[in-house]
Amino acid sequence: MWVSSTTHDIGIEFSQENRTFIHKIDPHIDGERAKVVSDLIFTGKVVSVALVDRPAVPKESMNATGDKLLTDGRMAVLVLGAVEQPSRLP
Repeated sequence: MWVSSTTHDIGIEFSQENRTFIHKIDPHIDGERAKVVSDLIFTGKVVSVALVDRPAVPKESMNATGDKLLTDGRMAVLVLGAVEQPSRLP
């Protein structure tokens, strides 16, 4: 099983509170989910894909640095086929 979470960085900002730079993310987090799914499908090893509803997930929230997060609340579940083991070099 492989579990992943991802966001798309769209900029940086200086945090006066933390006195450091922080990254800014695209608030539409489902777009990055779609990119990861698409990249995995491109490998040719994906057997099936489903988007699973998670009704308890809020559709709108914020991360720790105040960035807005917007989602449909679904989680992508992919079944991967067998991967051949690379042959060892002599």
